[in-house]
Amino acid sequence: MTHQLNLADGKRSAGPNHPQGTRGVDQPRQYVQTTMTVDQPMNSHGGMRLAAPTGNEVYQVVDYATEEIRESLAHIAEGALIKLRLVRLGSRGDAWRVVASVSLK
Repeated sequence: MTHQLNLADGKRSAGPNHPQGTRGVDQPRQYVQTTMTVDQPMNSHGGMRLAAPTGNEVYQVVDYATEEIRESLAHIAEGALIKLRLVRLGSRGDAWRVVASVSLK
């Protein structure tokens, strides 16, 4: 079964007519696109922590839309500035998925 990611509404689906969501209800997801600082680089499980420039917001990244995005972030050092688009994963508390890598510095 192939999966598709609809970047317009943040939904992963098994196909155009079969949305996959939490408990059978596919809710619109919250997006964030901003420049962030790598607070904690990617660990062996693929998780990383990002912080907003103000330091008031922290994003726990636990998933990636594509393997290419994951690989591009795998070796980013602590303190690096990156511009990403994230979508909140509703079923995992304060967990986020990277859906687009806008720029890496």
